[in-house]
Amino acid sequence: MLAKRPKDTKADTGENKPKKPADHNRKRSNTLSALKRKNLKLADQMHSYLTHATLTEQQAMHMQRLRKYVRRCANLTLYRDDKGPTGMKLINSMFCGSKLCFVCNQNRQKSTRRKYWKWFEENQTIAEIENPETGSSKFVTRSQATGKKYSAWEFVQNYEYDIMHLTLTVPHIATHGFNGNPYFFDEIAAMFWLMRKSPVWNSLVFGGEYGIETTKSDNGPHIHIHTLLLVKREKQNRNKLHKFVLQAWNKASVNQYAKREIITDDMARSIMKGNRTIDMEFAKKLNPKGSTMINLETIYTVDRKDGSKVRSTEFNSKEMLMAVMEAISYHFEPQAFDKKEGEFDFELMAEIMPKIYRKALYKKFGCLHGEAALNVSHVGVEDTESEYAEVASMIDQDTGEVLSDPDFYICNPAFVFHLPEKDYKPQINIEGKKRMIHVKDAFTTREAIKQMVDIMKSELKRKQ
Repeated sequence: MLAKRPKDTKADTGENKPKKPADHNRKRSNTLSALKRKNLKLADQMHSYLTHATLTEQQAMHMQRLRKYVRRCANLTLYRDDKGPTGMKLINSMFCGSKLCFVCNQNRQKSTRRKYWKWFEENQTIAEIENPETGSSKFVTRSQATGKKYSAWEFVQNYEYDIMHLTLTVPHIATHGFNGNPYFFDEIAAMFWLMRKSPVWNSLVFGGEYGIETTKSDNGPHIHIHTLLLVKREKQNRNKLHKFVLQAWNKASVNQYAKREIITDDMARSIMKGNRTIDMEFAKKLNPKGSTMINLETIYTVDRKDGSKVRSTEFNSKEMLMAVMEAISYHFEPQAFDKKEGEFDFELMAEIMPKIYRKALYKKFGCLHGEAALNVSHVGVEDTESEYAEVASMIDQDTGEVLSDPDFYICNPAFVFHLPEKDYKPQINIEGKKRMIHVKDAFTTREAIKQMVDIMKSELKRKQ
């Protein structure tokens, strides 16, 4: 069953177009409220599906858990009221962490964008370092090269790199999947790991990250890999890497149940179009039962006017970052979601959720392995600095007098509305005022957040 993804409400164009939110916090609060209401609509759609679908006990359990997660996500959201003309300010929420959740995906996307922007600014080259005792060398990032772990290693040189996006698929059929397994998550991850052990790969690729995505196809679950690569900058580096990966992946992805028996001349010519260094002889030697097409491209954005590809040439530019975010969109896109149609496939979701439960579908490798600054859950020093700034703004630095005594409220953002005619100033409706919790004895945001966490823990204990 396909369920339509709730659509965003777009503002009218022209003279009557509503004004944009007056400040970043109001815009963020407005977005959270809209996404929370989309979560509630999605939960209702899931409930409707579950009332008539025939599911196994395990499938029903996973679907019910997902429904519960998206429904309760951000129910505990902290707002601060400084009792001034600006009104309430959104502080933070308790998130569910589900990849199906609109709120969490948005939060993950924003967090990832900030982290990558900062990371690429500080890592415009990759360092080669050498162990003076063994003579072995490796490629590491700036933070790793200057950290304690490799303090005894010697610097060799810096390398520039290009950013590329690689997509890998395998032949699969409805009756047997991939070599008899319709849910080949572990197999495709192991194949990719083995290919990365090749000396050829390691001579071209410094590192990267990958995610395993699942969509629906006529041949059963379409399980494939998207990976962002940092490729050593040299002449024809894309064609060299493409040729190696095509050959290695073709060999690794042989499906004994595949029906194709030969590589025809037409197929060979089609393969050759993807790389000018590939000739007919090379293409014809590929195994017809393995994958014969891979997609490797230097990152780009798409021109909205004509649909053409726009290469990003300026390092750490807005265009480059947008291209990176497009390449790693698997960070914050739910499984079993059809991006083209904008629909959730609940049947596919119920089918694969038990299979991917607690599986690692995203990993970093090479020079990015262990790069904590790129973890979605990584917390930086800006949180501590903002806490100091908040306290400082409440105290007169000359007299020590408290300038403001803020009120903190915990409220479900579904009950918070932002009217364009009032510059999107947050307002809690009647139902929200009945349910909101006044956080008492909290002077700073940190104290208020601690109380919100305590409330969440109490709720969890009560439901056990």
